[in-house]
Amino acid sequence: MEQNKLKEIFDYQDGELIYKIKIGSRGKIGNIAGTINKGIWYKKISIYGKEYYAHRLIYLYHYGIMPKMIDHIDRNRSNNKIENLIESSYQHNSQNKSDYKNSKTSVRGVKKYGNKYRVDKSINGKTIYLGLYNTIEEASNIFINQNK
Repeated sequence: MEQNKLKEIFDYQDGELIYKIKIGSRGKIGNIAGTINKGIWYKKISIYGKEYYAHRLIYLYHYGIMPKMIDHIDRNRSNNKIENLIESSYQHNSQNKSDYKNSKTSVRGVKKYGNKYRVDKSINGKTIYLGLYNTIEEASNIFINQNK
């Protein structure tokens, strides 16, 4: 997809692509493009039989390039406002992701370790031990301060 073709088909408005021309049965003029992919929670848009992630198209729409990786700054996959999208590396994107849903602490980088809280940080695929702390707040602050 090229930027000029994208701008022929869509207008951008507040994180959404809006059809300017009719494409297929769903692509009616004035409609918001795309549907949420429930497995990964990214919006996908079909253009002439090919599927694209909305955030990638929005980046292309504004900057004229489609980078290999785009990060949602606020980690909200449905917030495709251009000011929330940044070109990223795989490493940066993986460091910015939320902790897993089955985490016992629900705090990124902090794990329950007996009656204390262990803090680890991953750098270039290596785990760096940052210590054991008495409270989850203390452990969380250590993790946050190490990632500034």
